[in-house]
Amino acid sequence: MRKPVHLEAGPGDVAPLVVAVGDPGRAERLATGLLEDARLVSSARGLKVYTGSFNGSEVTIATHGIGGPSAAVVFEELRMLGAEVLVRLGTSGGLSKDLRLGDVVVAAGAGCYWGSGGSIQYAGERPMCLPASPDPILTAGIYRGLSSRLGDRVVLAPVMSSDAFYAETPEAAGRWRSLGMAAVEMELHTLFSISWIRGFRSAGVLIVSDLLLPEGFKRITPGELARREVEVGRALLEVLTGGV
Repeated sequence: MRKPVHLEAGPGDVAPLVVAVGDPGRAERLATGLLEDARLVSSARGLKVYTGSFNGSEVTIATHGIGGPSAAVVFEELRMLGAEVLVRLGTSGGLSKDLRLGDVVVAAGAGCYWGSGGSIQYAGERPMCLPASPDPILTAGIYRGLSSRLGDRVVLAPVMSSDAFYAETPEAAGRWRSLGMAAVEMELHTLFSISWIRGFRSAGVLIVSDLLLPEGFKRITPGELARREVEVGRALLEVLTGGV
């Protein structure tokens, strides 16, 4: 197996169970707030990676950055370093009219535009659609576990992975909504595809930080988002370390 080029972590630094987030600040909040004996094992390129323990289980919380191609590098290198289960805990724009700010979407699958997120290069010379679904057993366990802990603010639905945050127009949001997608984010199509190619289990848990609705755009406050990250992160780690 190839050795990482970008992450500075070495053998034994990354746990088999990894929660990956886009924001290095979120990684730090979750690691210092939830893990025991958290240690920073890599900070190259601002991609902070922490390893510690939660309820007696070793856990790594890693930063994957913004967008599919950037995240793909991190997902690949975390796998090289020993990741066996990798769950993205991120934010998303809510598309469904039933969602509220702070709600949680457990991704049942991820759509994308043709060729986005590095998919053409992974598919090879003859373009094809890569499988973009999470591990079904892991995902079902996460959905049940989060629902029991967080109540009715958890939904299981497909999402859209978009490469261009500022190109997400009301027209595009309406199209994705009409296709049954509950939220839009940027990395899950890449994660799910790579997990099947490289042979590890994956899932996606998204906090609704924005609402992209016909009546306008709404965004959660930074303080409320930080509180919700820790709340959802704690519930997720309880589920993952409880034997899903």
